[in-house]
Amino acid sequence: MSSLTEPADSQPESLTVWLVNQYAIRPGDAGIARHNMLAERLAQGGIAVSILAGGRHYARQTSNMLGRAGSEILEGVEYRWLPVRNYQGNGFERVLSMLAFGATVARVSVQGPKPDVIIGSSPHLFGAFGAWLLARRVGSAFVLEVRDMWPGSLIHMTGMSPNHPVALGLGVIEKVLYRNADQIVGVLPGVGDRVEEVVPGGRDKVTWIPNGVELAEPSTSSQRTRGDRPFVFAYTGTHGVPNSLDTLIDAAEILRDRGRHDLEFHLYGDGVSKADLVERAQSKNLKNVIFHEFVAKSEVAGILEAADGLTLCWRDTALYEHGVSPNKIFDYFAAQRPVVQGLSLRPELDPVASARAGVTVPAEDPVALADAYELVADLSPEQRDAMGARGRAYAEAEHDMNKLGRRLAGVLRSAVERRRLSAGRGRRLR
Repeated sequence: MSSLTEPADSQPESLTVWLVNQYAIRPGDAGIARHNMLAERLAQGGIAVSILAGGRHYARQTSNMLGRAGSEILEGVEYRWLPVRNYQGNGFERVLSMLAFGATVARVSVQGPKPDVIIGSSPHLFGAFGAWLLARRVGSAFVLEVRDMWPGSLIHMTGMSPNHPVALGLGVIEKVLYRNADQIVGVLPGVGDRVEEVVPGGRDKVTWIPNGVELAEPSTSSQRTRGDRPFVFAYTGTHGVPNSLDTLIDAAEILRDRGRHDLEFHLYGDGVSKADLVERAQSKNLKNVIFHEFVAKSEVAGILEAADGLTLCWRDTALYEHGVSPNKIFDYFAAQRPVVQGLSLRPELDPVASARAGVTVPAEDPVALADAYELVADLSPEQRDAMGARGRAYAEAEHDMNKLGRRLAGVLRSAVERRRLSAGRGRRLR
């Protein structure tokens, strides 16, 4: 694991920050809530934050806007909903939507105070590139947040050749962003390795700020007495290609054929693969797989605590060689339930293994996954409670959103200072 810097949040200076992420959502909406949670922490610390996001929900393609308003203030954070192209699935229309969003961001006008820092997040590189162009135009410091590894995500998920013009073009953008960022935030623990590979010496600008969770007072609920009821494993989140839920369905079929009718799988969420997954389960006549609709973020904790175990799956791909940091794992840990996952990754980069909070088996191996489900279901309630407690302790130590917000504030101030020093050197050279 790379050794990453963690700048101290020691300067009291107030800042104005713009955070660019096409897929950011409102507080309480179902989906990836990293940015609204971090932004709220920054705002509580006196930092003025505006989130620039696409005006449609990334999973459901429904409007994020309230009425005709292009912006709104929620929990002390300004949300500016930018127009985006509609799309369905993961094809060419989605790429056009990404390109259009990046171009829109680059042209955003400054009304009111100029941002001291612009953060460009990389669920795709075009939005982050547009954020960098905007920062150059208005003279702001630029912080790159590396979420998904591009062009690696495209290469590993689609089989695209590294020499394909699209992959080569994304590689150029990646290098430009790494080289020109004043600071880099890595969501994955191994991002520093990738930055150093592309831009030697770039590791010094990288700070690890993983995904996290809002930790309310811990629940006192322990494993329920089963009696005659089924043992419930729950999944909450996106139903997409990377989530490998077809492996879970195949594992559920294996368990049914073994006569384990006491195990059920409840899947909450939506995504481009959901219709195919429902059809797959129906074609196998699986009564032990139950699909539920998208739920609001505020409902997730109750769903997780009502389950006996929690689960998620990954693809078997080199894409995850730099680690993983899914929001749902930390929600799972906070709920104090054992976690079963399929993931092929070194144990030191696997949160479940690091926390000793459940069982990890190789990715895309339905037999191993079925075995793990049986193993956890057949543990004593006390053993499952111990797994859940270890997950909760790990989340409190490593993924408390309050701690992560303070770390991000330090990064932002370091970026402003780096920009000022760079500008000072430029004036002296002239």
